[in-house]
Amino acid sequence: MFSKTPLTYYNRLEWLRDWMRGRAQPPKKNYDEFEKSRAARLNKIIYEDSFQWQQSLQTRDSTVGLQLDTNLSRPNTMVVRDDKTNTVYIVHSGTDLQRRPVEDLATDAAIVGNKVQMSLRYKMAEDVTRRVQEQYESSRIVHAGYSLGGALALHLGHQFGHESYSFNPGVSPFAAVDAFNDGPMRFPNQQRIFVTETDWISVSGAFAYPDAERHTPILPDNPHSIDNYLNDKPIYSAIT
Repeated sequence: MFSKTPLTYYNRLEWLRDWMRGRAQPPKKNYDEFEKSRAARLNKIIYEDSFQWQQSLQTRDSTVGLQLDTNLSRPNTMVVRDDKTNTVYIVHSGTDLQRRPVEDLATDAAIVGNKVQMSLRYKMAEDVTRRVQEQYESSRIVHAGYSLGGALALHLGHQFGHESYSFNPGVSPFAAVDAFNDGPMRFPNQQRIFVTETDWISVSGAFAYPDAERHTPILPDNPHSIDNYLNDKPIYSAIT
């Protein structure tokens, strides 16, 4: 279980003040910048049609060389491996209303109700994670997700003891209320959370998860977009 740090009434007021002013001390980095860049790019690729995934992996310097596991991947969960580092990435798609409107909206509702672990998407991702563990039992396993997928990555990584990268994860407003009343949620260091400061979906996450790294969006008109985290470079030989 995650740990909670109790807050006194005085500290709650200071916490709220610093959060609103953006003056909270940023957490110490516990990740590699390249890994963060790779996780962000994987979360961009998963929104493409699945038959394009393997080709798209070879078009960016952060993902070139990765191999798609077509047997374990699902339309909303991409499994890729890095044979050089013996690492497997489980990438969880965010909300996609064109491909999965009912399924994803139901999961979004479960997140708002603070019951994401009871959602169908979570159960499906849980099954994929178990299969990955069985097939790659000696590998390092890393979850990556954005928005809805960020919530899945965060909680599945914590549940299975894997690393995770969550970008603007969906979070229940009840979690923010709990953070104010009982103390904020602190996940282990291997769960990395990134939020953009002006994203309304990330507002609760920034408050509920004090260890989240806060970003100024590069797309002010779309602060929730995963594009705010993309900084890798194209491999031109793979495009031409």
